[in-house]
Amino acid sequence: MELVKRDASVMHYGAIVIGGGPAGLNGAMNLGSERIRTLLVTAEQEFGGQAGTSSMIQNCLGFPDGIVGTDLTSRLIQHCSKFDIELRPLFRAIRITRDGDGMFTVAAENRQHVRCQSIMIAQGVQYRALDAKNAPQYTGRGLSHGSPLVNASLWQGKRVGVVGGANSAAQAALFLSGCNGCHVTMFVRGRSLREGMSAHLVEHFDKAPNVDVLLETQVSEVCGDGNKLSGVLADGPGGRKLYPLDHLFVLIGATPYTESLEGVVTMDRNGFVLTDRDLPSGAWTHKDRRPYICETSMPGIFAAGDVRAGNTRKRVVTSAADGAQAAASVVQYLSALELARAQGGSLARPKAAS
Repeated sequence: MELVKRDASVMHYGAIVIGGGPAGLNGAMNLGSERIRTLLVTAEQEFGGQAGTSSMIQNCLGFPDGIVGTDLTSRLIQHCSKFDIELRPLFRAIRITRDGDGMFTVAAENRQHVRCQSIMIAQGVQYRALDAKNAPQYTGRGLSHGSPLVNASLWQGKRVGVVGGANSAAQAALFLSGCNGCHVTMFVRGRSLREGMSAHLVEHFDKAPNVDVLLETQVSEVCGDGNKLSGVLADGPGGRKLYPLDHLFVLIGATPYTESLEGVVTMDRNGFVLTDRDLPSGAWTHKDRRPYICETSMPGIFAAGDVRAGNTRKRVVTSAADGAQAAASVVQYLSALELARAQGGSLARPKAAS
């Protein structure tokens, strides 16, 4: 496949992948394997997304003993490097525009901008903040949003709380329970762990005697001396109680990073990107073909991973698979562009691939 040529002032790519988690990394790797000149950008200093911060990922195919998020990320980056994927951290995309020739321009917060024929949105999500009294005051002072650092010695002999009832909270709680002398209290709003957690993780809690799971319980206030968290007040079936803690991890869901997509693609009411069959009537206006799998309401822009609407189970393997599928659709789209160009067609209105 013909690659986009270099320009003296602005870099041109066949595809730009926005987001450095499993969906973005796997998508970029698959695009590179098709010899498409690909740029992978992330707003963060490091690649890996939320998976990169996971204490232990237990359901990643090929790793029956589990794998630490940073180790998995390192392997994914190595695989991308094999196919000459250009990686660019600290590139926070703030604006996407489409030019008259059908090319896209992605502008970053630091005034960098790049042009491309196609875009894969894989920016993932950000953790929701704990809605409890004093939570902002103790964030970074014993309260953290996200998974614990993978260093068992940090948590040995500690009393640690985990807020949340989905897979990410379960993985954090089970990792902490394996740290010598660490006692974990898990605060879950639901009536059952099975409401939002994979069955294989639920089973582990029966074998973790140093984990207290408090169902139908909500943290209402974070307590401390003003500088360091010392516990939380939580409301449960038995009323309000004080739980002394040394640290609290909050994993209660997330919201998508889609600010740069406002007015560009169609999203649901929660800001997740709608694609192909989930697009509402009238959102797709291209008359010559139907959208490819993972394609948004804007032809040539695709979405993958947690940012895409409909992904209710946030897993590394499903995000990575989504990235691979989106990459396959990008290849299909670029092949159609190449065919249209060869036949004298318009880049902005590609002919559908057969």
